[in-house]
Amino acid sequence: MFCQSNTLSLFLINNPELLFWLIEKDTLEKLKTKDVYLKEISELLKSARDVKKQEYLLRYFRKREYLRIATREIINVCDFVEILEELSNLADALIESAVDIAISKLKLNSEYKKGFCVIGLGKLGNRELNFSSDIDLLFVHKEKKKSEIYNKLAAHIVSILSANKEGGFVYRVDVRLRPGGNAYPLSMSIDQYENYYETFGQPWERLSLVKARFSAGDEKVAKEFKERIEPFVYRKSIDIEYIDQIRSLLFKIKKYTQTPVESIIDPAKIDVKKGRGGIREIEFILNYFQLIFGAKFDRLKHISTVDGLVLLKSLGFLEEGEKLKDIYLFLRRIEHKLQLEDEKQTQKLPTDRKRLKQLAKKMDTTVDDFIEKYENDTEFVHDVFKKIFVLDRGLPVFSEIDDLEGFLFESGVDDVKTTANMIKSGIKKFLAAEIKDETIQGIYDRAFLVAVKLNRFDRVAGFFEKLNPAYIASVFENKKLFEVFIKLLIIDFGEYFLKHPFLLDYFLAPFDISNYSAEERKAAVELDIAIKLMDGSFRHNDLKRYTQIAIDYVRDTVREFDKNSELAVIGYGKLAMGELFKGSDLDIVFLCKKDAFNYISVVQKIIKKLKLLYDVDLRLRPYGEKGMLVVDVDFLKNYFQKEASGWEKQAALKSDIIYSGFDGQIVKNLYGDFIFSNPPKKCEIYSMLKKIIENKGEGFDIKSSIGGLTNIEFLLQALCFENRCAFYPSTNVDLLKKAIGLKLIEKELLDYYFYLSKIANMLRLSGFDLKLDKQKAEFVEQIFSIDSVYERVLGIFEYVERISEEYFVC
Repeated sequence: MFCQSNTLSLFLINNPELLFWLIEKDTLEKLKTKDVYLKEISELLKSARDVKKQEYLLRYFRKREYLRIATREIINVCDFVEILEELSNLADALIESAVDIAISKLKLNSEYKKGFCVIGLGKLGNRELNFSSDIDLLFVHKEKKKSEIYNKLAAHIVSILSANKEGGFVYRVDVRLRPGGNAYPLSMSIDQYENYYETFGQPWERLSLVKARFSAGDEKVAKEFKERIEPFVYRKSIDIEYIDQIRSLLFKIKKYTQTPVESIIDPAKIDVKKGRGGIREIEFILNYFQLIFGAKFDRLKHISTVDGLVLLKSLGFLEEGEKLKDIYLFLRRIEHKLQLEDEKQTQKLPTDRKRLKQLAKKMDTTVDDFIEKYENDTEFVHDVFKKIFVLDRGLPVFSEIDDLEGFLFESGVDDVKTTANMIKSGIKKFLAAEIKDETIQGIYDRAFLVAVKLNRFDRVAGFFEKLNPAYIASVFENKKLFEVFIKLLIIDFGEYFLKHPFLLDYFLAPFDISNYSAEERKAAVELDIAIKLMDGSFRHNDLKRYTQIAIDYVRDTVREFDKNSELAVIGYGKLAMGELFKGSDLDIVFLCKKDAFNYISVVQKIIKKLKLLYDVDLRLRPYGEKGMLVVDVDFLKNYFQKEASGWEKQAALKSDIIYSGFDGQIVKNLYGDFIFSNPPKKCEIYSMLKKIIENKGEGFDIKSSIGGLTNIEFLLQALCFENRCAFYPSTNVDLLKKAIGLKLIEKELLDYYFYLSKIANMLRLSGFDLKLDKQKAEFVEQIFSIDSVYERVLGIFEYVERISEEYFVC
């Protein structure tokens, strides 16, 4: 007790005789019912000389029983559900006693109690009270003509329970859930309640009354009250509008603004009750089914959360019901431990590891196991909640903006206000274009289902606001095409559509683009390849078309400035191999026939124009960044013969003549003689491979990590240099096929190379770098309809690493 509750420890220190009471036989072992509590309270109150003393003894009794119940929980002598029930029984008994004391204070006869009752709402109504809960109460009487007396009685009951005097208070009492809130009387007659709910009843009041239960007073009055209000709570006629009202209500109540905080636990989950995947979400799941199906299934009415979740599964409404019940009890136990410490209404987890470790000990587990279970359980809850209230229901685009924001918040959208405003602005444009309401609803619903899973709906809503609404409606008519369109917006192709409007028509029906500019052709082919990657029709050779656009652009640009046909451009890497794609540099080297110094200014102009469309990398020229921008043939020949390194022969193996204003055979012979004279040894190649991998740092890089594309390239080059299977120019695919034909490698490596290249292109299209993690893999899987990306890439890396280790023994 001293380890877990400061307030109860102090109470025990101030009342040391209770220690002996706690260890008496049966004190901790048996569940106490309301009747048992009433009997004990009655005995205790006999010693009171006046009402003031009676009120004090109620406060003492509540504290004493909290000490006993908390001890029962801490030493695990009973099921946790029993703790919740016993706390509720105690509250019922104390409220009943407060009714009796109030009647005595007002000098009323016992007949008044027969026409009056107290209804418990919230956790009290569900018989699942906390250690530090408010108690939500309604006061009901039968005879309207006695309303003034019953209001005084209710006021005295609230005062007796909530007055903070010697020994604290009995309970914090909340009476704001009554009709009209603070503007209405504390107690109302059954007729008044019925008239109010029939005339003015709000959805939130239905939600609160789902948990209504008799707590104290005249049970017959409570029974009649419940019978009269049930038609309001549980409607027999259910339509879409009613369901949307309930859903909207849940979003408004649950709307929870998290305070940015540094924490080991996800900040959105710090609040055990209101946070993502917390207690409130589980309660709302049950309440939702109760309000929808309560009129049809009596067993769903007035049921505890624990029993209700199990019932939902047995009725076939919620397959996850049993697991949600277990998680609910786990979260409630955490809530109890938090509140026991200082008897405060807190549901927030500690943010530092030290205090989390203390909490985990109270939960009889380790801090790491606690964090893992809490994160997994809350994520499971939120997935179920989101499925029921978000994914299975349409986006409320025509509702009030507050409702829309609540929906977006539960969907996981980061900036709900901005996104909601973009939706409203987009809808105005759709309506102005005379698009029908049902079409607009369908467009946003279908887009939402695709985008929300990737948390990119805000991006889609932004493009809907900017793009031609008539065009979007046209694409919407083709369901499969529309899904591809939404995925393109998710990966920011919307920017291409805005910059190049012709792409919208091209997307619907591709046409000849040969007369379009290089920039426009580049964008169109990127679009083609993205679509092929999405529909599964992509083939590695498709990259040649994209590469050809770059080659044509280089050739046209150089011809524009090479008036005397004295220049040549050597392409390296993906440019030479026909594997160029989005984000790829142009690795090039400039040559001239002679007198290189005279061509520096010309080459500078060429580079400037090339950079309008591509990043240009000139580091493969002689002496790298320290060398001249352009060299002549004799200089390059001398450099190759005397100073070039083995790695430059590797790079040159993946090179080709992109443009030559003079006899290209001169250049081809020059490169061929260089590459195959004294080729680099495998250990030299392996040494360079290790440098590249080490320089890239940590990470699971598709290109540069061990087992990745660069590893495959270096392995192929070493094999082909050693076995004289290389030829010039040589692409990686050429080398792979040659090595397979010579049985130097297994044919699977060609498929693996194609697969890694495809994934690399998918990552680039998605706006990522080439470092793969599980989150990026999941994104790629959903955008491009591909399975098990992370696992397959990892398997390929392991295979390539293994065969590399077997071959590179240096």
